[in-house]
Amino acid sequence: MFATLAAVIVRIFSNSFASVFQKRLAARGRRPFFVNAATFALLTFACVGPAFSVDWTRFAPLFWRDVVVSGVLCALGNACLVAALGRGELSILGPINAWKAVVGLIFGFFLLGEAPTFPALGGVFLIGVGSYFVLDASPERFSFRLLFGNSAIRLRVAALILTALEAIFIKKIVLAAGPSPAFFLWATTGALFSALSLGVSALIASISTRFRQSSSTSPTPSPSPSPQTVQTPPTSRFSVRDAFELAATAACVGTMQLSTNVAFERLDVGLALALFQLSAPLNVLLGWRLFRERGVVKKLLGATVAVGGAACVVLFS
Repeated sequence: MFATLAAVIVRIFSNSFASVFQKRLAARGRRPFFVNAATFALLTFACVGPAFSVDWTRFAPLFWRDVVVSGVLCALGNACLVAALGRGELSILGPINAWKAVVGLIFGFFLLGEAPTFPALGGVFLIGVGSYFVLDASPERFSFRLLFGNSAIRLRVAALILTALEAIFIKKIVLAAGPSPAFFLWATTGALFSALSLGVSALIASISTRFRQSSSTSPTPSPSPSPQTVQTPPTSRFSVRDAFELAATAACVGTMQLSTNVAFERLDVGLALALFQLSAPLNVLLGWRLFRERGVVKKLLGATVAVGGAACVVLFS
């Protein structure tokens, strides 16, 4: 019991501080897929030694299918998360993670035929109320245009859907191989698919740039946009600060995933995900203290209500 409680607490804090470092890197123009690839590469190097002591031939083909699917979901989900943090406020995007319980409820209904109970539906209502308070504390105030038109929120929702699906496969991998081998496979596949995604995105960006240049009919360069519309390009020079924060991100993400694996080994996925939502109030406080985000009282209230709703959805489904 103590190990389970410790794993949940460590997961909550490591998740929030990983978001802090990811947000700082994204704010300085570092590409999401680059941040992910570098993070997972560092984690892979850190655990490559113990991996030689595992007999990988004992696992069935279906196990490796789950590993591949998990790696793809991990790379895409974390890229969406880093991109969202680069565009939005931590104190808003953190509490949105409570919607993961609603995503699980929807998947359970359509894929497994599980009908939601009235307390679970009440939990969905609480998540909606809590999300209203959180979003209404933003400078734009709450509106359906903000809810569906804000790119940071859309990316955060995409991230939680992908990571919710990933959690299902991670649970199966942990049960089949144990927390440590599952961690190595998670880091390795995350690095592989993040690197592939980085290469593909760079290729697409290069082709798009060449196409725009070739389709231009003007022989003279187009006038520079006004200062208000200039987008700051990614920083080309890799700094010592970037290296430190990438290492800190890797340490936090690695600690988060290892504690997640320990929790998954002892708890149902739904219950574990509900407990992980307790990081939402911490995200609000970190956003206020470190990034000077406003509306902390209203966001804390909304985050607390949303966490209670997530607990109702999971515990009474």
